[in-house]
Amino acid sequence: MRIIDRFSIALLYLFVVGSPLSISVGSLVAGSFIVLGTLRLIVSSEARAAVPRAVWITFGLWIAWSLLTTALADPYPARFDKVGEELWIKLLLPAVAALGMTVPRHLARALVVYLGVGALIGIYGIYQYYTGDQWFTDDWIAGIGNRWNAVGFYGHKLTYGGHVVCLWLLGVAFATNSSPGGALWRHRLFVVVAGALVSIGLLLSHARSAQLGAALGAAVIALYLPPTRRRIAVGILLLAALGAVATPTIRDRFVRAFDFEAEQTRPNLWQTSLDALEERPWTGYGFGNFEHVLDEYEVTGLYESRAHAHNDVLMVAVNSGWPGAAVFLSFAVAVAIGAAGAVRRAGPWSWIALGGFAAHLALLLGGLFQVYQTDDEVELTLYFLLGCAFAAGAAGSRRDRGLGR
Repeated sequence: MRIIDRFSIALLYLFVVGSPLSISVGSLVAGSFIVLGTLRLIVSSEARAAVPRAVWITFGLWIAWSLLTTALADPYPARFDKVGEELWIKLLLPAVAALGMTVPRHLARALVVYLGVGALIGIYGIYQYYTGDQWFTDDWIAGIGNRWNAVGFYGHKLTYGGHVVCLWLLGVAFATNSSPGGALWRHRLFVVVAGALVSIGLLLSHARSAQLGAALGAAVIALYLPPTRRRIAVGILLLAALGAVATPTIRDRFVRAFDFEAEQTRPNLWQTSLDALEERPWTGYGFGNFEHVLDEYEVTGLYESRAHAHNDVLMVAVNSGWPGAAVFLSFAVAVAIGAAGAVRRAGPWSWIALGGFAAHLALLLGGLFQVYQTDDEVELTLYFLLGCAFAAGAAGSRRDRGLGR
């Protein structure tokens, strides 16, 4: 087991440094996590218990239903490869939980490094906002007026927004919940500075869905705080809100949301998806077949994006019918309940569990306006942090039983 722990520690640091810079590196490390985590899950009942039974059951049902509806996709292609592509990253949750629970101090330190990397990319985002330049690529960055979207190394504002909101909430959770007796207290000032830079990255991404999710996640974190720390959290929220209002491009983005002539894409995609589901409500169209849905049910109007339904629940329903959407929501609820329980058990690592819990809720809200559950970069961040949340809860339980520190 010590050998597994050493490999786990190495993977933790590789992931937090590499995944924000490269999807290839993130995917490779995530795959290594899953292989190593599976080994521990097979041999350790304690590792399996780190993830609540309801999460195992609902995730298993989601996989089974996805495979069944893909088999029934005829006359559309049965793309089982797409099922694997869209579900495999979620295996990070049990894998990271199993591996991280025995090395909680390294888990906490790695997450602080994660915030540091996010802060550096936040500086890069500021550079992108003023220049529109992306290093190492000639790809074009969209913008508003004479300013551009911060996209980090992900190339798209919505993907970067989904990633950075998770890091922002992790930073808020650490800054407001770590205690003098807990791990890494001496780094709190660093986390506050890093959190400010990550906040700027979130604001300059212009990703409204992620920013709305950030407000919900921060409110959830505030509910866990005693009065003094709650005021600190509210102050951070107010500063972020004032920063948004003071930035013309961000303010214009939210005003634009009420311009129904300019904002046609989402309503058109939603209506197209709903019309299609009237014809196949039980099994949907199978994974990877949204282009066929558009061919047959596209409503007249503007489509700035044609890749997905711009809504996580609708996208799952198009792929696997309304029952599939119900199973997905059951899984999401089970994860939320399990993460909330991890916060209570995690002890000095409660900030880790709280950050993962808040990120999960933030992307559930943001996912009503964007597809995050099939965005690999966002999923890598979210399910890694959720795995860390469950690992922190299990580590706290082991500590109470005298099995770890």
